[in-house]
Amino acid sequence: TLAVINHPLVGRRYGFARGIDVFDETLRSWQAKTSQELTEVALRRFAEHPDRKTFLWVHYFDPHFPYLHHPEFSFDEGYSGRFREKIPMKVINKHSELDPPLQPSELDHVINLYDEEIAFTDRWIGDLVREIREAAAGRPVVFVVASDHGDYFLERGRFGHDLDVYRELIHVPLVISGAIDPSLHGRRVAAPVENASIPATLMTLAGISSHPFRGPDLLAVARGARGPRYAISEGSHPRGNDQRKRAVISESWKLIHNLDSDSYELYDLSADRNERHDLASRPDLQAIKTELVSVLDALALPDRDAIPKVDLTKEALERLIALGYLGDSK
Repeated sequence: TLAVINHPLVGRRYGFARGIDVFDETLRSWQAKTSQELTEVALRRFAEHPDRKTFLWVHYFDPHFPYLHHPEFSFDEGYSGRFREKIPMKVINKHSELDPPLQPSELDHVINLYDEEIAFTDRWIGDLVREIREAAAGRPVVFVVASDHGDYFLERGRFGHDLDVYRELIHVPLVISGAIDPSLHGRRVAAPVENASIPATLMTLAGISSHPFRGPDLLAVARGARGPRYAISEGSHPRGNDQRKRAVISESWKLIHNLDSDSYELYDLSADRNERHDLASRPDLQAIKTELVSVLDALALPDRDAIPKVDLTKEALERLIALGYLGDSK
């Protein structure tokens, strides 16, 4: 098992090296532009074990604030405003205090830079996939591309990502490709699924039937097998101190529980996929709401005290606050 990471928050210090034989964090830094170097290190590590069955995890961080300009993928050549060279953190954290206020062309610029970041990272993931296929020399290889969150671009009055569970943040790419059933190539699955099902899927592909991972085999779901009726998302630790939210999602409905106020939001995804019209108070929908509430109520809250604690450095704490993962120094 190999892992190549480039960011302190997924480093050995925070437990991400558990179960990994070779954990390479030589590129670990707070710098944003590392996809090329990360791909090169990952390929070198993979080449060190040419004849062994290998699990390789590569963590790309580039499609993340601060969004950088990539001229080779320029989606915004016409922009020449005040944020041409750099988007200051204030745009993300305190955009309402900007003077002059943020203009529509500037919002477009931020979105275009985000798209450039995605294109830049995609280019280097493409190199990784192509060269691993060549290095595997005919051995079967499966590739999984997944993401942990999306970003807001003022859809709900804010930028970046916080601890919400709305579509903009939790509807993320999940691609499984390579040595899988050819009939599944190019197939799209509309049913809601969770990243938590990826390990169980990989175990099935590896022929390992006994494992501790929950969730269905996602490839079986893609073939038409019935998957879970619901997907679950948590906006923060259920026993945390603020912004505690949980959501249950079916193909047609989504219920959000705001734990701090003990209030609910209900959305009809078939008619309102962007979750703008809260229907939780509708009398004719109380049966649906009650059913979804019961799903959340059945989930056991994790024991917060049982989770190992990590002492954050001052730099790590400041970075977490700046990135939106912590509301304040508490």
